Amino acid sequence: MKTQELSSMSPLKATVNCDMGEGFSLYTISDDEALMKTIHLANVACGFHASDFSVMDKTVQLAKEHSVLVGAHPSLPDRQGFGRREMKMKPEELVSCFVYQVGALCGFLQRYGLVLNHIKPHGAIYGQTARSDELARAAVSVCKIFSTEDHQVAFVGLAGTAHQTAAEDLGVRFIPEWFADLDYSQSGELIITQWRGYSNTMKSQPMQTLSFLWAVTSMKSPYAAIQTRPVQ
Repeated sequence: MKTQELSSMSPLKATVNCDMGEGFSLYTISDDEALMKTIHLANVACGFHASDFSVMDKTVQLAKEHSVLVGAHPSLPDRQGFGRREMKMKPEELVSCFVYQVGALCGFLQRYGLVLNHIKPHGAIYGQTARSDELARAAVSVCKIFSTEDHQVAFVGLAGTAHQTAAEDLGVRFIPEWFADLDYSQSGELIITQWRGYSNTMKSQPMQTLSFLWAVTSMKSPYAAIQTRPVQ
């Protein structure tokens, strides 16, 4: 897409979400404090792929200080692989796996007077739930478990996949997202590897990246969320 074509489009309106709290104790992989000042939604790691009680506590506290909405970022139990290795799991097991992690985060949210805004699966299970109707329904159902009459927990996922279908079927608010830092296959699936680098498209074709953003934010939805992290 040419620059002049992009400039003639209506203004982009999007909500930026970012994976946060993905360190251990004294070890960190990003400057969460600096990032928290630039985002709207924080997907907080819940201990199965990264994070621990100290990191979760600090991350939630930072989110409150910067008025950032907090979501849970549950993973498969795979610390060694950072949650990026697929594993077989029955739907009922996935529900328990997610409830365990989301419940832990909710404890810290309660401590700081916050509520859970959304749930977004991490890594391999994000892709698995996008492809499997059964797993997607299991993941989305956890939103209902933590919702109340006064507050509905949303599900952040990939538009046009089992994520969206399950959310619509179960009556859960769905937030479609587009990844600025990942590449997509020709079929529209995310390319997720254990050793994750930065998007080739984002680095070499920035205008194409912006055109993808425009396409996603043009969807008929309350808002679309951009998942991002610092570009090197």
